[in-house]
Amino acid sequence: MMKKITGSVLLMLLMQLCAHAQTRGFAYHAWLDTVTEAGFYNIEVTHTLNAHSKTDFSDVRIVNDSGKWVPHLLDVPGSNANYEPVFIDMEIIRKQITGETVSCIVKNDYRPLSEIVLRIKNTAVQRVFTLSGSEDGSNWFIINDSIMLAVTPEKGTDKSFCHISFPPSSYRYMKIVVKSNKTDPVNILAISAPTTTDEIPGKPKLRFSENPGCTITQKDSVKTSYIRVTQAEAYQFERISMLVGGVKYFNRRVDMYVPQGIDHSFANPGRLHESFTISNNSTLQFVVPHVKAAVFYLLIHNDDNLPLTVNKVTTALRYRVLTAYLEKGNYQLFTGNEKMDPPVYDLTKLNTRLPDSIPLLAFGPLMQPKGNIEEPMIAPKSGNRLFLWIAIILVLLALLYFSAKLTREVNKRKADGYDNEQEV
Repeated sequence: MMKKITGSVLLMLLMQLCAHAQTRGFAYHAWLDTVTEAGFYNIEVTHTLNAHSKTDFSDVRIVNDSGKWVPHLLDVPGSNANYEPVFIDMEIIRKQITGETVSCIVKNDYRPLSEIVLRIKNTAVQRVFTLSGSEDGSNWFIINDSIMLAVTPEKGTDKSFCHISFPPSSYRYMKIVVKSNKTDPVNILAISAPTTTDEIPGKPKLRFSENPGCTITQKDSVKTSYIRVTQAEAYQFERISMLVGGVKYFNRRVDMYVPQGIDHSFANPGRLHESFTISNNSTLQFVVPHVKAAVFYLLIHNDDNLPLTVNKVTTALRYRVLTAYLEKGNYQLFTGNEKMDPPVYDLTKLNTRLPDSIPLLAFGPLMQPKGNIEEPMIAPKSGNRLFLWIAIILVLLALLYFSAKLTREVNKRKADGYDNEQEV
């Protein structure tokens, strides 16, 4: 009976040590708010957390009071929705052509708009046009008075299209007036408004979490502008937003480079990560492949045009949450372990329907453990430290006890064998 009790105690102590070993190797940890009621909770992946985690967040762990991992899901709300735009033709209620202009009035039946698309017969000319709005079709108010007609040919057809971006507007009617410069007018075939499934009521919308502001350094050469963008930390991002000036009308190609080491400069910006086009008609927001970088470079190809002035650059990551079922108690968040493989939890394999509304659970500042990060990180409570030392001492005493007992039994068997030989 004594052997069974001693073995059980030893097994429990070893299990406790293994649980604490699960928190080894992490560079950062933070305390979650106390859970007062059992249930599902969401933990937002903030810019602070994304800067200290792997790009797939496979090194993030939720740990309970016993030092054991708590299963969680990494979710990107709205990621399953279709965000490819579908262009729906707007009703043209009046189209007028004069010697100076061609104008179209369309009816807005959908929603507040920030973009429309003109479909025209192929043309190589450049035109400036205006966009106005009205509630009654009689009294007009200007939205943009100097939009450059920048057309893009449509493959396999004799048509082109022109995207127009503007501040969100909910006017009942919109009027496009294209100046003809005393020549023949452009042939406007249709005017469309994009709609996506994220605008259907009840559907989740794709959100972005913006990182803190960036520092910009710009250097202009004869045909290229070099912009070094420095973030406060190596934040992860999937979207770049720009604010530019210096030229009213522009349409330039931009190459984004990410350094591959510490030796980088304007002349050696690193690896080409993505290319996109900026223009005065665009929103100047661009989705790029997921990347984590403290510094990156933007090369704007000016050709023979005056250089642009980049006034502001911001980065953002798609909104992510960690979803976990938590019992009452205290929990910690661990991250910052490049050697950690993704966890395999049953929660990812179950078809459990999560609640529609899950409360957010905040966490405190990320902290680094004292000393070597390979040592177990224990909650900053003297009681836990004392318990760990007691557990270690008890394990050592148990090992010494069993070793001594085994030694006595071996010596006893040898002695019994010697006595038997003497009797023979």
